[in-house]
Amino acid sequence: MNKQDIILELINVNKKYDDSYAVENFNLYVKKGEFITFLGPSGCGKTTTLRMIAGFEMPTSGQILLNGEDIAQLPPHKRPLNTVFQRYALFSHLDVYDNIAFGLKLKKVPYEVTDKAGNKVTKYRKYRRDEINEKVKIVDLVIVLLDARIPKSSFNPLLEEVLNNRKVLYVLTKKDKADSIETLKWLAYYEKQNKRAIALDARELKNSKVIVKEATNLLVEKRAKDLARGLKPRAIKTMIVGIPNVGKSTLINALVGKRVTAVGDKPGVTKVQQWIRINQDLELLDTPGVLWPKFDDQVIGLHLAITGGINDNILPIIDVATYFIDFLNKYYPNALTNRYQLDFTNLNAMEQLELIAKKQNYYLSNKEYDLERTALFILQEARSGYYGRFTLDRCGDETNNW
Repeated sequence: MNKQDIILELINVNKKYDDSYAVENFNLYVKKGEFITFLGPSGCGKTTTLRMIAGFEMPTSGQILLNGEDIAQLPPHKRPLNTVFQRYALFSHLDVYDNIAFGLKLKKVPYEVTDKAGNKVTKYRKYRRDEINEKVKIVDLVIVLLDARIPKSSFNPLLEEVLNNRKVLYVLTKKDKADSIETLKWLAYYEKQNKRAIALDARELKNSKVIVKEATNLLVEKRAKDLARGLKPRAIKTMIVGIPNVGKSTLINALVGKRVTAVGDKPGVTKVQQWIRINQDLELLDTPGVLWPKFDDQVIGLHLAITGGINDNILPIIDVATYFIDFLNKYYPNALTNRYQLDFTNLNAMEQLELIAKKQNYYLSNKEYDLERTALFILQEARSGYYGRFTLDRCGDETNNW
């Protein structure tokens, strides 16, 4: 094989989180003109590998060669690569209802007519608005996913329109990355507000039983009324909503597992919006995500940027990183020292950023520190868990009601 034909090569690439490998000793080469597809079960490392190639995750060890040059430690904006993210379709010009109903508006309903020759012909029409209303109304339970590190910042206030008069289960995802003490405080806060909330790691397959149990408990009263009216218990119809990167698709994949059965008007018809039977007790409305909020609070924007809820190019990345450094200094004062074995005594956030740049050998061509690259590196380290668990939204007496 001619080495000149290889455009991308991964050599003994590893990605480790704490004591677990997400990717272990992975090797791959891609020749010019090839189209490569990764196949494998949820959690096997497909997305992690792609994120390492794109620069959104740094490998623990190994090489990523692009045209023979090792790019493993380069930030995304310095790699000649393009990435299309797996995101649910969102439309800024539509309100919450129309985002949820969008798939149904595109979906066609089959109906039969008789042509001039007397033959029955199947045609298709769009759903009427009253039919869409009925589809949205039949949801028994709304599961709102929140990032356990930012429970307040990751809540879309426009969801109140969807949650009105419906049973709601708040699920704090990524609990393995959040401060466990703060998570307990947030769960107690929800309980005080008469809101049911649980915390979990969306990657765990056992979540199906947990969520079915919680959903059943929330709908005890409704099921009792149905029985009183002579109605047999049916599967709970559930809709999962949440902001980008909160773990929605991960949780849906964990819930679905290998037992997925689509429930639609016709087998194989539904393309955008469909009911998925998780098991005999739970059906999930798989829809495009709800509208992203226009946040006015700068702190909420910073928290979303740190955790990856918004793209890194939306806010000044150095400002985001220095805010995060100040936060760590206040709440987790040993996090940076333990990670880099540096003395940060009496240094402000910008000086600490420069010291980390020096240690990582991040310089511009004019020998000045490459602070943007260092800022992105710090955020990637935080998202990968190298600073330990942390919670940005602190639950206290000053917490706003929302």
